[in-house]
Amino acid sequence: MKRVQEARRNDCKKVMNYINSMDFTSLDDKEIRTMVMIRELGNGIVNRQTKLVRKVLHLKLDFSFHCVG
Repeated sequence: MKRVQEARRNDCKKVMNYINSMDFTSLDDKEIRTMVMIRELGNGIVNRQTKLVRKVLHLKLDFSFHCVG
């Protein structure tokens, strides 16, 4: 189980590094918010902050629901 968790954290670090290297100038507001949320989720997983991950997921679901309705 520890190997799976470590692999997951390593994958999240790669995603975070990729997002940090991106140029956000060509993205619209929705795309920027999505990238920031993905980065925050990855950060929460890497740093084992389950409360942060839950909060970001809740905000994302709440935001998505309001955009649809």
